[in-house]
Amino acid sequence: IAHEKKFKTRILFENKDFIAFTFYAARFPFEVWVLPKVHQSRFENEPNSKFPYLADCLMDIFAKLNKTLNDPPLNFFIHNLPNTITQSDYYHWHLEIAPRITGYGGFEMGSGTIIDVFSPEIAAKFLMGRK
Repeated sequence: IAHEKKFKTRILFENKDFIAFTFYAARFPFEVWVLPKVHQSRFENEPNSKFPYLADCLMDIFAKLNKTLNDPPLNFFIHNLPNTITQSDYYHWHLEIAPRITGYGGFEMGSGTIIDVFSPEIAAKFLMGRK
């Protein structure tokens, strides 16, 4: 989060509790990560008072994806600390949003390695309507 805020090239949305940006090591074109600003390792431990801010973030990101990519199909992941651990200083829960705008090529199908054909920095500019 500190790195993204310092350079401000991939940030798509920010409010008092959450930040969303195109991920620097994206596996898919236009992959977006959403993170709480205050460290929390488990999604279910977030106070209910923060969910309206998460909803604002998601509504904004989905609107940007809908407007710029014409309502693409999405994969949506919640990455959470495993149930066998109650709390962790080293793990920060987050959401990943992966629009499915491309198919896999032969290299990807054969190797299992996904190639992102779109720079996260350019994706952020595109989603924000900047040139």
